[in-house]
Amino acid sequence: MEGLASDPMTGLDAAQWGLLGSAVAEALNLSASMRPASDTGRWRRPWRNTTERGLVIFAVLLRLFVGCGLAAPMGASGQLPTPFAAFLAGLAAPLIIARLFQSIPLDPAPPPPQPPSLTVTDPPTVLPAVLPAQVEPATVEARSDATT
Repeated sequence: MEGLASDPMTGLDAAQWGLLGSAVAEALNLSASMRPASDTGRWRRPWRNTTERGLVIFAVLLRLFVGCGLAAPMGASGQLPTPFAAFLAGLAAPLIIARLFQSIPLDPAPPPPQPPSLTVTDPPTVLPAVLPAQVEPATVEARSDATT
């Protein structure tokens, strides 16, 4: 038992703890969405009809998978040293993934404007040769840097 604290967590162990963490988050989410339907003591489910029931169950399963799927590679890479850390990763996984998707812009920036394309429609015009103006050579003064 003395080596248990230093044993690295495997990806499967982290996935199981992450699944448990995401299950706790989903249980809290579902219990918060259930309200009393009337004075009879019955509770209203988070769906209104059978079509919504399938969608809600599918969404819950996806969030459970996200909790498991985020904790597994984190544990396998050694980023989750304890089961509690893997549990917290699974608990926070839907929030982490939602924040990541919020940071990605949905509308990409417009591409930069392209320079106008050059098309040859007319033959090139021959310009007359222009000779540069007569330039007088600059006088260079000789300097003597030698010291005497």
